[in-house]
Amino acid sequence: MFWLTGAVTSSFESWEFNPAFRIVPEPEFPGSGTWSNPLFCFDRSGALAPDPITRWGTPVTIEVHPMGAQPWVGSFASGDLGGVSALSAAPSPRHLVAVVDGLAYLVDTADPRDGATILSDMVRQVAPVETDLLLLATTLDIVALGSEGPVWQTKRLVVDDLRIEGASKDRIVATGDMLDVDRPEIVLDPRTGEQTHGLRLDSFWPPDAT
Repeated sequence: MFWLTGAVTSSFESWEFNPAFRIVPEPEFPGSGTWSNPLFCFDRSGALAPDPITRWGTPVTIEVHPMGAQPWVGSFASGDLGGVSALSAAPSPRHLVAVVDGLAYLVDTADPRDGATILSDMVRQVAPVETDLLLLATTLDIVALGSEGPVWQTKRLVVDDLRIEGASKDRIVATGDMLDVDRPEIVLDPRTGEQTHGLRLDSFWPPDAT
């Protein structure tokens, strides 16, 4: 199975993407008490903070070595949302996706001074679509990241417990809780995120229901 569903901050996934950087997850804090490379601390909005954010839990710290640029250290605030923690390359060679307790940050590794873009929260799965897209799935919907940034976000697809079962350039297959129906298969178009086959949530679930 190619998706990430556990706490994997000790590793880095590149899949078939071609990152122009390398990372060191959870580097050892220097004995001097000061990082030798610039420190960038990202809060839960993606903005930069003067110090690591510990209010919602232990932040994830990584050392980033961009090709042709100065290395830096990143501290990403915990999402505290009960989702996956994962580090992944993106379809863009310069960009890193850091998912910390469900909160997904997108960072330009060659220039982190502008902060991070928040892609989604409560993320439970991170899955590639060959070399073109990176999917971030919550219990209800999916966000797709392409080489130029976020490409699409689905509307709510299931009542709960959405899971990506497979993905290719032709289709994305997912299942989920649909009340009286036992995890029916739904199919999405990878180009648009539109549902093309399977039981539709809006056929029995009010659009404004929570």
